[in-house]
Amino acid sequence: MTARPLAALLCLLGFPAAALADGSRIAPTDLPATDLASGEGAVLPSAAAGHVVFSRQVSGTDRYELVDWMAGRGLRTLPVGTRVIPFDADLGRDSAGRAVLTYSTCTTDGRLGGVLPTLDFTKARGCRIRFVALTKDGIAGIPRTLKLRGSSNLSLTTPSMHGRSIAAVAQPARGSQNARVLYWRTPDSRPERLRGGTKPTCTWSSCPVTPTSGVEALDLGGRYVAFLWRLTDPDIGVAPSQELRMSALRHGTGRQVLRAQGYTSGACGFRQPLSPAAGADGRISFLLAQSPCTALQTTLASAVIGFNEFDGVRPKANLAYGAAWDGDTVYWLAGKPLENTEENARNPIPCAHPAAACRLVVSRDVR
Repeated sequence: MTARPLAALLCLLGFPAAALADGSRIAPTDLPATDLASGEGAVLPSAAAGHVVFSRQVSGTDRYELVDWMAGRGLRTLPVGTRVIPFDADLGRDSAGRAVLTYSTCTTDGRLGGVLPTLDFTKARGCRIRFVALTKDGIAGIPRTLKLRGSSNLSLTTPSMHGRSIAAVAQPARGSQNARVLYWRTPDSRPERLRGGTKPTCTWSSCPVTPTSGVEALDLGGRYVAFLWRLTDPDIGVAPSQELRMSALRHGTGRQVLRAQGYTSGACGFRQPLSPAAGADGRISFLLAQSPCTALQTTLASAVIGFNEFDGVRPKANLAYGAAWDGDTVYWLAGKPLENTEENARNPIPCAHPAAACRLVVSRDVR
């Protein structure tokens, strides 16, 4: 562990209390939920137009497939192949109101990161966006590469579509360590760069690795794009590691709001925002996972532009190992707490462990 000045260490230790979102103040409650399907092996759900899509670990392998759930049809595996990491799949609505699925494919893929599973694409290369509409009978045709103006030399991940608009994350430009959040009003329009999060810096006299930034998750709404900005920290200790942000979709950079911060302690505790969803009314919904040196806590949370406080429900009977919002409806992976065993550490997908007994469930009007 790299030695840190006492003053800096005390400052970092004070960071978590200053964060905007803290689920510990919310008492656990029995949240009404309707059981929909098995969530075994599931991770990173997304929802729109009555569909729920999530990655699922293929039994007996280290690869992931993409699964779609719809009422009356149940679960079905989508014919998009498998991947060495979970898909950065996002469900939106196209200009006709249909559910449209976007995801990336890469020649050099990303990796899993975070305390609970998130995607790290900082070292991914050769990534292109694929898209396909979903219907009640399956997928409409085969996935196609999304052609975006000015993207021929870009490596793009974490896409999201809303109407004819697209947002995605580009790898850092030459000489930079910052990921870029890009927005196309239409596929034929020029990309606009939206403001990212805090620039990564190293505060010590020497750094074993160069600090970088990336985007773990992104959701495009009609007025805002919500994204989870990740900062790398080459040292072990307590430091901010994630920023949940919203950027307005206006010409130029637009207004940006920091909604929540995460941290990871090398000694004890963490806080991790996950699964951002940009609502039509300036509301952002997200899953907040944290462990203040005790048991894991998960909160289904939401906040509105202009207000520092957030609403939330902390399920009492189960943990939420993933969440996806479709308006006021939230689909979530309800599972039992897991002991911190060596087996769990080897597999970072909580719902891949039989003891979690994960189920895909749905709750409404969660605020």
